Amino acid sequence: MEVIAALINTPASTLLIFLGAIFIFIAIATIKKPIIIDIKPPSNRKLAFIVGVILIGAGIYLLTLQIPEQSPDTSVTATPIIESPTFTASPQPILSITDTPSPMSVSFFENDCINSDIWTPTPFSKSRKIAGNCWDLSDNGFKVADGNLFISIQNKPPVSGTMSMSVLETSSIKFDVKIDNFATGENNNLAFGVGTSDGWLTAGEFIFYRLTESKIYVVQGTSVVEYGRDTINNYKIGSVDTLEFQLNKLSFDIYLNGAKVASNLALPDSPFFWIGYRVAENAKINAVISNFSIQE
Repeated sequence: MEVIAALINTPASTLLIFLGAIFIFIAIATIKKPIIIDIKPPSNRKLAFIVGVILIGAGIYLLTLQIPEQSPDTSVTATPIIESPTFTASPQPILSITDTPSPMSVSFFENDCINSDIWTPTPFSKSRKIAGNCWDLSDNGFKVADGNLFISIQNKPPVSGTMSMSVLETSSIKFDVKIDNFATGENNNLAFGVGTSDGWLTAGEFIFYRLTESKIYVVQGTSVVEYGRDTINNYKIGSVDTLEFQLNKLSFDIYLNGAKVASNLALPDSPFFWIGYRVAENAKINAVISNFSIQE
């Protein structure tokens, strides 16, 4: 039974070649001196030889047919599988997105505009003209150009002006101040600080640039009408100061040129950041606020 099973499992090409070899062996081995079988007449030997050749040829033919099935040429089919992702995964869409990134921060004075969605002038300001979503506060001394806020007051009667914006309780407000001209009476000033929405520089904590008979002082105080509790520094005309207000939910700190000048100041609910001034008759002030940013 094992022999029969082995024969059944043997490929047909192998059996044909094996049988063909037997027939050829018989035909050749019995030509002169019979070794195994004496085949007569000689025509039978020729027939055995021919049958052997036919069987071997048939076996070889079947064997060649089996070669493609056992050893397929995978190089042809693998080529499109490997190369296809190279063309479809083109990096161009990624580059086109990263080459046009969205803005990372808001410009508070862009397009020569005091944005009415961000800033609110004092309710009793002399001018509250609005065009589109931009305030025109030129009569109040506020102008915008090249992304900077200019405060320009020339030979006017006593005047004051403010603009404010709501800020988060956890944020950092930072900007540069440069004063090119400051000629006004004593106790009149430029002011920057954090207060309430209706405080108008009278309820909160502020930094004042205040002119005396001899010098401009940087003062920290709670109201535009007071002298200020702490004199921080002297200011030199034409120099640039960097102010930063760091709000920490319940309190805030003030920095001048990187040095902390006031700390743990009480932060009101729903805080507002204020920019303003109060000057006397025939005042002359030219100042610019630049690099204004808020990091939340």
